[in-house]
Amino acid sequence: MKKRLVVVGGVAAGPKSAAKARRCDPEMEIVIYQEEEEISYAGCGLPYFVSGVIKQRDELISRTPEICLGRDPCQEEPPVESIDVKNRTVTGRNLDGEEVFTDHFDRLVLPRGPRR
Repeated sequence: MKKRLVVVGGVAAGPKSAAKARRCDPEMEIVIYQEEEEISYAGCGLPYFVSGVIKQRDELISRTPEICLGRDPCQEEPPVESIDVKNRTVTGRNLDGEEVFTDHFDRLVLPRGPRR
């Protein structure tokens, strides 16, 4: 039976965790939930982009869902608002508090990174 990994968050740590999981178990289902359009960008390059040294925004994109996950989706959803460890689910809600999604996981990664 396939295991399902849910990663909450993108930028650097989330995609790196997903890529490592993919290498360890090529059959694992992997989903990344995040707010950003791109799952991974070179934040350290932002000063170079602002100053004009880097001309194209796309040059800051370090990983795409296809590179990182292969065939698995990256969900651009409202943020995960709650985690039910006992039932192994994550839930997201919109600004009105309405439940938008609930997803099941066998394994969960909560990567640490800068908070906006």
